[in-house]
Amino acid sequence: MKSKFITRITLAFLLFLSFAAWDVQGQATLKSDSADYQPGSNATLTGSGFQAGETVTIRVLHSANHPVDTSSTVHEPWDITADASGNFVTTWHVSEFHCVGKLLRATAIGQSSGENVWTEFTDPTITSTSVGGSWSSPATWVGGVVPGAGDDVVIAVGATVTLTDNRLAKSLIIAGGSTDTKLLINSGITLSVSGDVLINSPGSNARQNDIDVGSGVLNIGGNLNVNGTADAGGPGGSSNRKGRLLVSTGNVDINGNITTNASGANAILSFSNNGTLKVGGSWSHNGSFTKFTSTVTFDGTTQAISGTVAIDFNILTIANGSTTTGTNAPTASTFNINGGGKYIQTTGATVPGTTRNFATTSTYEWQTGGGANFPSAAGIAFGNLTINTASGNNSAGGNLTTVNGNLYIQNTTSGSYRIAGNTSPSLTIGGFLQIDAGTLNLSTGTGSPEVNVNGNVLINGLGKIEISTSTGAPDLNVTGNVTNNGTLILSVNNGADVTLGGNWTVGTAGIQTNNGRAVIFNGTSNQVVSKTGGGNVFFDYLLINKASGNLQINNSPATDIVINSTAGDVLQLNNTGQLDLNGRSLTLNNTNGAILTNAANRTITSSIAGGQININGTKGISGAGTLLLDNNVTTILKAPMFFGTLGKTTVKGILEIGSNGSVGSGNAPFYASGSLLRYNSGTNYTAANEWYANNFGDI
Repeated sequence: MKSKFITRITLAFLLFLSFAAWDVQGQATLKSDSADYQPGSNATLTGSGFQAGETVTIRVLHSANHPVDTSSTVHEPWDITADASGNFVTTWHVSEFHCVGKLLRATAIGQSSGENVWTEFTDPTITSTSVGGSWSSPATWVGGVVPGAGDDVVIAVGATVTLTDNRLAKSLIIAGGSTDTKLLINSGITLSVSGDVLINSPGSNARQNDIDVGSGVLNIGGNLNVNGTADAGGPGGSSNRKGRLLVSTGNVDINGNITTNASGANAILSFSNNGTLKVGGSWSHNGSFTKFTSTVTFDGTTQAISGTVAIDFNILTIANGSTTTGTNAPTASTFNINGGGKYIQTTGATVPGTTRNFATTSTYEWQTGGGANFPSAAGIAFGNLTINTASGNNSAGGNLTTVNGNLYIQNTTSGSYRIAGNTSPSLTIGGFLQIDAGTLNLSTGTGSPEVNVNGNVLINGLGKIEISTSTGAPDLNVTGNVTNNGTLILSVNNGADVTLGGNWTVGTAGIQTNNGRAVIFNGTSNQVVSKTGGGNVFFDYLLINKASGNLQINNSPATDIVINSTAGDVLQLNNTGQLDLNGRSLTLNNTNGAILTNAANRTITSSIAGGQININGTKGISGAGTLLLDNNVTTILKAPMFFGTLGKTTVKGILEIGSNGSVGSGNAPFYASGSLLRYNSGTNYTAANEWYANNFGDI
């Protein structure tokens, strides 16, 4: 109930009370004892602040919002005398005929003081007769007033009310009783209810209360509640009290929530054709749903599909902007997630839908975990996919093959998700792969899956990628960058390498365990190896197979590469792309291993001065090609180095013979003009295998 305090000169203030409000002129007030009255009841009006003993004239008229029937005798004024304190109490009968659904204004005018105050109250509920009829006919409604946009509407027990033209209402109740009660919406007709719609359970057995949308339209701005009573003997039993929303080819649009309340199947939403249902809120389903060829769309923001009964949809669509959580394992013939839509699965591992259409920018989040296999079937093309399980070692079981968007792993640190065990699927990720927490295993058995990531790979601090934990040899192929702020463990098995088209960055606390496997750089533009904050990046085998662009060591932050392997071709220059030291160092530790060149003039260069190669263990040059150690590159031998036959290796920069360093017999390099051979062993040194008389350069 509201009312305003008004002076004759100015609007002083606006005060809302929980039960009544009033206008005041001077100190006078007028209150009603209720905000709303049923037709036929009495409104009690209380005045105060008038002059003692003065006559106060009271009149109740329709507010300007409902200016109807103000000439009726029920609206005649009457007088009341204020008591010694300036107070009075009077009553007014709320007409059953002239006031139904109307906003009413009571005015009190002091004849001596001139005080003029008012208050408003309503009876917004309009109830049909027990027979009903056309919604648009006054004869259908008690009081003869057709409901409007501001009215609460009740379809009385036993009535059948039919909409034959478009109508508005504030709320709608289908009353429950001993006979059937129905609201019928004709084809092409729209009923728009700004608030809630309630279908009550019948009060007697073998009865049903219906809203039959048919081929019409029902818009609900609030919530829909459908109530039924459970059968005592199962469906068709002794109770059989049904509340039903029926749709053929029509459309129902609900801005709020849907609740079907029944401990049996008697709270019913039923389609008999290809009608549509849009839900802006959540759906708690505890009754019966008949899908036929219908389409149900969740188009709100944060929504849920819940309840004691799982819903079987025909077409289920999660619209753009909606995040819908399925907590009771709904199923569907066709399941669509539109771009920008998100579906969260919290139970089971079966993805709804026989046919599934997930947009690239949609998101599917699986939260079940606990050692389950997800997805439980192959052939599903996800948009974005999030594995967000709280615990357990979960598996795709070889069924995950296509993620058109991004793949996120968000397990807790104790959880894991594996791509395959003993199978060898090919998984394509169209976006990036991000490990926020927990472990992603590519293979934990004999399987050798191939994982292709078209974007970047990001391993955050609590995340881990483990290529293989058993005998399988998976491949990880990344078109973009790899950034490791967590843990990356390469496989121990031959062939399980990482191929990269972008940059390679190891974070400050990043852990990289190479296990004798290779990292292969094959991008078409420059690629950069970095250590966040500066430091060493370690490889066991570094392969450069670039048709264009160079592999560059980052100068800022100051990064150096260290290769530790002791067998095979530990550094391979397999294409025209060069290794650019960029003023930093490449160190080859430990005895044995070689630098492979597969064609002429494979080059190690340094785009700025200061590039350095440290040979700390015995190494050689292998392959059918030749090696060029370019300007700005200083090669320091602290162990024997076998450069191959004359012409196999060309030095254009500096070759330094350090402590314990030497050149293998018959393996001196060719010294280009301007190159320098420098002895820095700390002791006397006799020219030996490192020099031929026909070489050029300086000593």
